[in-house]
Amino acid sequence: MRRVAFAVYPGFEILDVSGPSAAFNSANRALAAASKKRVYEIDVLSGAGGPVTSSSGIVVETRRIDEHAGHSIDTLLVAGAEQEPLLQAIADRAMRNALPQLAGDARRFGSVCSGAFFLAALGLLDGHRIATHWDACTSLAQAFPSVSVDPDALYVVDGRLWTSAGVTTGIDMAFGHDHR
Repeated sequence: MRRVAFAVYPGFEILDVSGPSAAFNSANRALAAASKKRVYEIDVLSGAGGPVTSSSGIVVETRRIDEHAGHSIDTLLVAGAEQEPLLQAIADRAMRNALPQLAGDARRFGSVCSGAFFLAALGLLDGHRIATHWDACTSLAQAFPSVSVDPDALYVVDGRLWTSAGVTTGIDMAFGHDHR
């Protein structure tokens, strides 16, 4: 079983989680239709765990991110948000402490949309080519000059790092994911 974990925080964009999650679930359904075992299990993580309200008001139940240290995560993705919730999330000590270790231990890690800012703030994008929302490309590149932002990419795979440009491109990225 491959565990796909989404890191979220108050004000996160629900489609950054629901879209890619649906893609992974589609892979599970296709495998089941072929009489094969499902491959993906989805976890949603946050700093404190418990219910977290998205930007659209939908509440998602989460697990504490620090409880996953040492657990096997195949793919770790950070959801994006508008600027203020994203800045508050970057300041969350539990998230800042846990994400680098989880990203380091995961087979793959990355972000959907503006979640790239969180990874960049942690230094996890330094020296990498990445994608983020078209409206955030310039500000991300200016704030983090050691990151190569590709403003034309729908999603970018740079080694273990997977980043997508926006809400629906997170779905494209998940479908481009290795489903073997």
